[in-house]
Amino acid sequence: MLPELQRNLMRGEAIADADALQIIPADAESQLPAYLQMHQLAREEVVSMLCPPFVVSAPDAMETAREQARQRGVRYRTLVMPELLQWPGWHEAVRQVRAAGEEVRVHAALPFKMVLADQRAGLIPLRLEDPTGPALRLGPTAALEALWQLFESLWAQAVPALGAEPADEEPGAQDPVDKDLHALVTLLAAGTNDKQIAGILGISERTLLRRIHALSTQLNARSRFQCGWLAARHFSAPD
Repeated sequence: MLPELQRNLMRGEAIADADALQIIPADAESQLPAYLQMHQLAREEVVSMLCPPFVVSAPDAMETAREQARQRGVRYRTLVMPELLQWPGWHEAVRQVRAAGEEVRVHAALPFKMVLADQRAGLIPLRLEDPTGPALRLGPTAALEALWQLFESLWAQAVPALGAEPADEEPGAQDPVDKDLHALVTLLAAGTNDKQIAGILGISERTLLRRIHALSTQLNARSRFQCGWLAARHFSAPD
């Protein structure tokens, strides 16, 4: 998929007009309008892959743009890296976006961050080795189609993000132990390795192995893979 995308970017015939390809400077002041435009352009769906580090940090402006898009009936699907599970406010953020009707899944191997609006536009890093550098804005090109196919492939492999409180509970009402369990289940099902999981949960690998063993026993799982699969089915609500 990535080599195909690279070839499409290099092909002159893939660029239909001057708006089909644009480089956005690395500074947040330049990139924020480009990100906001993704939400403003969308009429059907916005899909994203979230991978730290981030350049743009304007939560109020971003949420306003998202809310306006949701009111137009725009669907939101977001893939996140497991590392985001350790960020403060993760569970509350997931609860809020789910309450708004958005869908969030976790994938352990996202290749880069991006946001796509319908078949109209997309934003990805210009250079994979410099995720906080300039961004590449794509219009309706063969490369944009390839990015949609990539997202759909990763979405099918990902698991629902767990850990959000049920809608009828007050934010913060969930026991911290339950949040850790939900995070563990999500990470196992996403295929995250033990070292990453232990770091995200802030525990030792020995403690992690004990928790996995206890969860496997509870679910009568015969392998780690089966444990993650059964746990995701047991604890997740349908998207």
